Amino acid sequence: MSKADPLDKKLSGARAPIYLLHGDEDSLSRQYAQWLRARALEGAIEDFNLDRWSAHDGGFDVGRVVAAARTPPMMADRRVVWVQGAEALNALPKERLEELLAYVAQPEPETLLILEGAKPLDKKRALWKALTQKGAAVEIVESEALKGDALARWAREAAAALGMRLEDEALALLQESAQDALDPLRDALQKLKLYIGDRAAVTAEDVRSLLPEAGLQAEIWDIADLVMARNQARALEVAQGLLSAAPSEGERARLCILIHVLLAKRVQSTLVARVFKALDRGEGELAAFAGMHPFGAKKLMQSIGRVPYSQGQLAQATRLLLRAELELKGSQVPNELVLERLLLDICLLGPAAGA
Repeated sequence: MSKADPLDKKLSGARAPIYLLHGDEDSLSRQYAQWLRARALEGAIEDFNLDRWSAHDGGFDVGRVVAAARTPPMMADRRVVWVQGAEALNALPKERLEELLAYVAQPEPETLLILEGAKPLDKKRALWKALTQKGAAVEIVESEALKGDALARWAREAAAALGMRLEDEALALLQESAQDALDPLRDALQKLKLYIGDRAAVTAEDVRSLLPEAGLQAEIWDIADLVMARNQARALEVAQGLLSAAPSEGERARLCILIHVLLAKRVQSTLVARVFKALDRGEGELAAFAGMHPFGAKKLMQSIGRVPYSQGQLAQATRLLLRAELELKGSQVPNELVLERLLLDICLLGPAAGA
């Protein structure tokens, strides 16, 4: 393992006898568990030294887990006992956990016991109290859901571990197409690694070429930028081009909704950015507050002075967006006409709207 591995420090080099991995970002807990297993069993024969259970299984037996944990490793330095779905232990009565509670108080130094939960452990239950008892040889890693800037930092670290360097715009596109969620972002990074080969830099064009949804969202953001520049002719042209290329009526309806959603995000973020600018707040604070990628926040703050709408007109735009949302959900008017009217109405907002 490389000394530069960020998980080496976070997980104390897998030296603790017991690890509780839980929280709101279950895929991180799984990543940490897999890292611990690999580190503890490096050079060992896994078949002899790895026992794994799910606490959700009907036949799950705490006694078998403890017996495995008490078994010495075979031709290896460590044994790994891995309990997945540890949140299910919340539902077990204390008497069914007595053997595990006793083990937590006196674990085997040659065993690495991993308790991996897809959700947080109940902090009122006996198991949590035992794991957090003063002097307990337990490492607890609670994974909070990653969003915005935190997810961007994770993506950069994950890309670096794969030998890639994400350009700012590429990362912004990735994060947007993944809807600010870790699992699809991780999948996209794996695809990008295969796509670019030995090249290190990942560009926005790489993302658009490899991930159709990211390319589509980039085109829709272009529409939003054109609307915010009051370029109604070009905005309509690009929107109509996207809709005409859709293979079905259902896909056209989905595109209309997606264009509406991203345009609403752009109008709302512009309103917020104006307030942050007036308060002399920075782009980092805007990114954290609005859950934006830092690159997007920087770009927005740099362009805010050139947006040809008053705050009153932007407020009026939000009302137009609300009307369009209601029509898209339940009106007899075709979605394409609803969208066309929305783009025109926002672009043509006059001074009276800012009064």
